[in-house]
Amino acid sequence: MSSIVGRRIAVVVFFLILWIVPPPEGLSAQAMHLFAIFISAIFAVIINAMPILVSSLAALVVAVLTGTMETKIAYGNVGQLPDIHDCRNALDFVGHLAGAD
Repeated sequence: MSSIVGRRIAVVVFFLILWIVPPPEGLSAQAMHLFAIFISAIFAVIINAMPILVSSLAALVVAVLTGTMETKIAYGNVGQLPDIHDCRNALDFVGHLAGAD
């Protein structure tokens, strides 16, 4: 078994452990499941089990397929361009940080 396969199995095991852990008081099961999905995606990138793009897309797919997140919410902003005012505000903020007042 190659090391990449072993790392991917480790990610799945890590995910399953987090998935079955009961949520702490004050946290819903849905929030705990979402935490398990995305912390596993981060873990996969850290241990080089998969590239960040693949890991993030896999996390979205798992969130939708498990019913943790609705499709409309998960993919709601994909392909939408930002408002020009948002871009100007961001550039103004970056300029302010750089001292270009």
